[in-house]
Amino acid sequence: MNELNEVIIPHFNKYTLISNKYVDFLFWSKAVNLVLNKEHLKLPGFLTILNYYASINRGASKKVLSFFPNIKPLDRPLINLPVALDPFWVSGFVAGDGGFAVYTHKASKFDSLRERLSYRFYITQHSKDLDLMKLFIEFFNCGVIHVRSNLATPRCDYIVQDAISLLEKIIPHFDSYPLSNLKQKDFVNFKESMNLIKLNKHLTKEGLEKVKDLSLEMNSNRLK
Repeated sequence: MNELNEVIIPHFNKYTLISNKYVDFLFWSKAVNLVLNKEHLKLPGFLTILNYYASINRGASKKVLSFFPNIKPLDRPLINLPVALDPFWVSGFVAGDGGFAVYTHKASKFDSLRERLSYRFYITQHSKDLDLMKLFIEFFNCGVIHVRSNLATPRCDYIVQDAISLLEKIIPHFDSYPLSNLKQKDFVNFKESMNLIKLNKHLTKEGLEKVKDLSLEMNSNRLK
Protein backbone atom coordinates (compact mmCIF):
# COMPACT_ATOMS: atom_id res chain seq x y z
CA MET A 1 0.00 0.00 0.00
CA ASN A 2 2.83 2.41 0.77
CA GLU A 3 4.38 1.80 -2.65
CA LEU A 4 1.02 2.35 -4.33
CA ASN A 5 0.64 5.62 -2.45
CA GLU A 6 4.23 6.87 -2.74
CA VAL A 7 5.24 5.61 -6.20
CA ILE A 8 2.34 4.55 -8.43
CA ILE A 9 -0.22 7.25 -7.64
CA PRO A 10 2.33 10.15 -7.89
CA HIS A 11 3.48 8.80 -11.27
CA PHE A 12 -0.03 8.88 -12.77
CA ASN A 13 -0.74 12.24 -11.17
CA LYS A 14 2.32 13.61 -12.96
CA TYR A 15 1.81 11.74 -16.25
CA THR A 16 -1.96 11.84 -16.60
CA LEU A 17 -3.90 9.19 -18.48
CA ILE A 18 -6.10 10.67 -21.21
CA SER A 19 -8.44 7.76 -21.87
CA ASN A 20 -11.37 6.76 -19.66
CA LYS A 21 -8.88 4.80 -17.57
CA TYR A 22 -8.12 8.15 -15.97
CA VAL A 23 -11.51 7.99 -14.22
CA ASP A 24 -10.72 4.44 -13.09
CA PHE A 25 -7.45 5.75 -11.68
CA LEU A 26 -9.22 8.56 -9.79
CA PHE A 27 -11.68 6.19 -8.10
CA TRP A 28 -8.99 3.58 -7.46
CA SER A 29 -6.63 6.11 -5.86
CA LYS A 30 -9.45 7.31 -3.59
CA ALA A 31 -10.00 3.70 -2.51
CA VAL A 32 -6.29 3.30 -1.78
CA ASN A 33 -6.37 6.45 0.33
CA LEU A 34 -9.31 5.14 2.37
CA VAL A 35 -7.45 1.89 3.05
CA LEU A 36 -4.30 3.77 4.10
CA ASN A 37 -6.40 5.74 6.57
CA LYS A 38 -7.95 2.51 7.91
CA GLU A 39 -11.40 3.66 6.80
CA HIS A 40 -12.05 0.25 5.26
CA LEU A 41 -12.24 -1.18 8.78
CA LYS A 42 -15.45 0.80 9.37
CA LEU A 43 -18.68 -0.05 7.57
CA PRO A 44 -19.20 3.40 5.91
CA GLY A 45 -15.64 3.39 4.53
CA PHE A 46 -15.91 -0.22 3.38
CA LEU A 47 -19.17 0.51 1.53
CA THR A 48 -17.62 3.62 -0.05
CA ILE A 49 -14.78 1.49 -1.37
CA LEU A 50 -17.34 -0.95 -2.81
CA ASN A 51 -18.96 1.96 -4.67
CA TYR A 52 -15.57 2.87 -6.15
CA TYR A 53 -15.03 -0.79 -7.02
CA ALA A 54 -18.39 -0.88 -8.82
CA SER A 55 -17.40 2.22 -10.81
CA ILE A 56 -14.16 1.04 -12.44
CA ASN A 57 -13.24 -1.44 -15.16
CA ARG A 58 -16.15 -3.85 -15.73
CA GLY A 59 -18.00 -2.90 -12.58
CA ALA A 60 -19.09 -5.13 -9.72
CA SER A 61 -19.25 -8.87 -10.29
CA LYS A 62 -22.50 -10.81 -9.86
CA LYS A 63 -21.01 -12.57 -6.86
CA VAL A 64 -20.22 -9.32 -5.05
CA LEU A 65 -23.65 -7.89 -5.93
CA SER A 66 -25.29 -10.97 -4.42
CA PHE A 67 -23.76 -10.01 -1.06
CA PHE A 68 -24.03 -6.21 -1.46
CA PRO A 69 -27.01 -5.54 -3.76
CA ASN A 70 -27.22 -1.86 -2.81
CA ILE A 71 -23.80 -0.75 -4.10
CA LYS A 72 -24.05 1.46 -7.14
CA PRO A 73 -21.52 2.86 -9.63
CA LEU A 74 -20.70 6.54 -9.18
CA ASP A 75 -21.22 9.13 -11.89
CA ARG A 76 -18.08 9.23 -14.02
CA PRO A 77 -16.69 12.72 -14.73
CA LEU A 78 -16.01 13.73 -18.32
CA ILE A 79 -12.45 13.50 -19.62
CA ASN A 80 -10.87 16.65 -21.01
CA LEU A 81 -9.04 15.46 -24.10
CA PRO A 82 -5.93 17.29 -25.34
CA VAL A 83 -6.12 19.48 -28.41
CA ALA A 84 -3.44 17.35 -30.07
CA LEU A 85 -1.83 14.02 -29.23
CA ASP A 86 1.81 13.81 -28.17
CA PRO A 87 3.81 11.59 -30.59
CA PHE A 88 5.63 9.79 -27.77
CA TRP A 89 2.27 9.08 -26.11
CA VAL A 90 0.90 7.78 -29.42
CA SER A 91 3.69 5.21 -29.75
CA GLY A 92 3.27 4.18 -26.12
CA PHE A 93 -0.49 3.77 -26.61
CA VAL A 94 -0.01 1.72 -29.77
CA ALA A 95 2.47 -0.51 -27.93
CA GLY A 96 -0.39 -1.47 -25.64
CA ASP A 97 -3.51 -1.34 -27.80
CA GLY A 98 -2.46 -1.19 -31.45
CA GLY A 99 -0.85 -3.37 -34.08
CA PHE A 100 0.19 -4.06 -37.66
CA ALA A 101 -1.09 -6.87 -39.86
CA VAL A 102 -0.63 -8.32 -43.35
CA TYR A 103 -3.07 -10.95 -44.63
CA THR A 104 -3.31 -13.16 -47.70
CA HIS A 105 -6.64 -14.05 -49.32
CA LYS A 106 -7.74 -16.22 -52.17
CA ALA A 107 -7.97 -14.18 -55.34
CA SER A 108 -9.90 -14.55 -58.55
CA LYS A 109 -9.22 -17.63 -60.65
CA PHE A 110 -8.04 -15.23 -63.31
CA ASP A 111 -5.25 -13.99 -61.01
CA SER A 112 -2.04 -15.82 -61.89
CA LEU A 113 -0.89 -16.01 -58.25
CA ARG A 114 -4.37 -16.96 -56.96
CA GLU A 115 -3.67 -14.88 -53.83
CA ARG A 116 -3.99 -11.23 -52.87
CA LEU A 117 -2.78 -9.16 -49.95
CA SER A 118 -4.45 -6.83 -47.50
CA TYR A 119 -2.69 -4.80 -44.83
CA ARG A 120 -3.60 -2.49 -42.03
CA PHE A 121 -2.51 -0.53 -39.00
CA TYR A 122 -5.06 -0.51 -36.17
CA ILE A 123 -5.79 0.62 -32.62
CA THR A 124 -8.64 -0.88 -30.57
CA GLN A 125 -10.44 0.59 -27.58
CA HIS A 126 -13.74 0.40 -25.72
CA SER A 127 -16.37 2.52 -27.47
CA LYS A 128 -16.52 4.85 -24.47
CA ASP A 129 -13.21 6.26 -25.77
CA LEU A 130 -14.59 6.99 -29.24
CA ASP A 131 -13.76 10.71 -29.00
CA LEU A 132 -10.17 9.86 -28.12
CA MET A 133 -9.95 7.51 -31.11
CA LYS A 134 -11.09 10.31 -33.41
CA LEU A 135 -7.99 12.26 -32.41
CA PHE A 136 -5.86 9.64 -34.20
CA ILE A 137 -7.48 10.65 -37.48
CA GLU A 138 -6.35 14.21 -36.87
CA PHE A 139 -2.91 13.13 -35.65
CA PHE A 140 -2.06 10.90 -38.63
CA ASN A 141 -4.28 12.80 -41.10
CA CYS A 142 -5.66 9.51 -42.39
CA GLY A 143 -7.67 6.47 -41.36
CA VAL A 144 -11.24 5.75 -40.30
CA ILE A 145 -13.10 4.72 -37.14
CA HIS A 146 -15.10 1.49 -37.14
CA VAL A 147 -17.52 0.86 -34.24
CA ARG A 148 -18.27 -2.76 -33.35
CA SER A 149 -21.49 -2.39 -31.39
CA ASN A 150 -22.55 -6.04 -31.70
CA LEU A 151 -20.10 -7.24 -29.07
CA ALA A 152 -20.82 -7.82 -25.38
CA THR A 153 -18.16 -5.18 -24.74
CA PRO A 154 -18.56 -2.50 -27.45
CA ARG A 155 -15.32 -1.74 -29.26
CA CYS A 156 -14.11 0.85 -31.71
CA ASP A 157 -11.15 0.57 -34.06
CA TYR A 158 -8.97 3.18 -35.68
CA ILE A 159 -7.89 1.61 -38.98
CA VAL A 160 -5.55 2.63 -41.82
CA GLN A 161 -5.65 0.30 -44.82
CA ASP A 162 -4.49 2.22 -47.88
CA ALA A 163 -0.88 1.68 -48.91
CA ILE A 164 -0.03 5.35 -49.52
CA SER A 165 -1.09 6.44 -46.02
CA LEU A 166 0.71 3.51 -44.45
CA LEU A 167 3.92 4.24 -46.36
CA GLU A 168 3.87 8.02 -46.09
CA LYS A 169 2.29 8.66 -42.69
CA ILE A 170 2.14 5.63 -40.41
CA ILE A 171 5.56 4.08 -41.07
CA PRO A 172 7.48 7.42 -40.87
CA HIS A 173 5.91 8.08 -37.46
CA PHE A 174 7.16 4.80 -35.99
CA ASP A 175 10.55 5.30 -37.60
CA SER A 176 10.81 8.52 -35.59
CA TYR A 177 9.08 7.27 -32.45
CA PRO A 178 9.82 3.53 -32.12
CA LEU A 179 7.79 1.13 -30.04
CA SER A 180 9.45 -0.08 -26.86
CA ASN A 181 8.11 -3.62 -26.69
CA LEU A 182 7.82 -6.74 -28.84
CA LYS A 183 5.52 -4.94 -31.29
CA GLN A 184 8.57 -3.13 -32.63
CA LYS A 185 9.53 -6.41 -34.32
CA ASP A 186 6.04 -6.57 -35.84
CA PHE A 187 6.54 -3.04 -37.14
CA VAL A 188 9.91 -3.93 -38.71
CA ASN A 189 8.30 -6.87 -40.56
CA PHE A 190 5.33 -4.73 -41.53
CA LYS A 191 7.59 -2.00 -42.91
CA GLU A 192 9.59 -4.52 -44.96
CA SER A 193 6.36 -6.00 -46.31
CA MET A 194 4.98 -2.60 -47.30
CA ASN A 195 8.23 -1.68 -49.04
CA LEU A 196 8.01 -4.89 -51.08
CA ILE A 197 4.43 -3.97 -51.95
CA LYS A 198 5.51 -0.44 -52.87
CA LEU A 199 7.97 -1.92 -55.39
CA ASN A 200 5.28 -4.32 -56.71
CA LYS A 201 7.43 -7.28 -55.73
CA HIS A 202 4.40 -8.91 -54.16
CA LEU A 203 3.14 -9.45 -57.70
CA THR A 204 5.83 -12.08 -58.22
CA LYS A 205 5.70 -15.52 -56.66
CA GLU A 206 8.99 -14.95 -54.82
CA GLY A 207 7.94 -11.56 -53.50
CA LEU A 208 4.55 -12.84 -52.36
CA GLU A 209 6.17 -15.71 -50.48
CA LYS A 210 8.55 -13.25 -48.81
CA VAL A 211 5.62 -11.13 -47.61
CA LYS A 212 3.83 -14.24 -46.36
CA ASP A 213 6.93 -15.34 -44.46
CA LEU A 214 7.20 -11.90 -42.85
CA SER A 215 3.53 -11.97 -41.83
CA LEU A 216 4.00 -15.37 -40.20
CA GLU A 217 6.53 -13.80 -37.84
CA MET A 218 4.11 -11.08 -36.68
CA ASN A 219 1.64 -10.73 -33.81
CA SER A 220 0.53 -13.97 -32.14
CA ASN A 221 2.51 -16.06 -34.64
CA ARG A 222 5.72 -14.67 -33.14
CA LEU A 223 4.92 -16.36 -29.84
CA LYS A 224 4.38 -19.85 -31.27
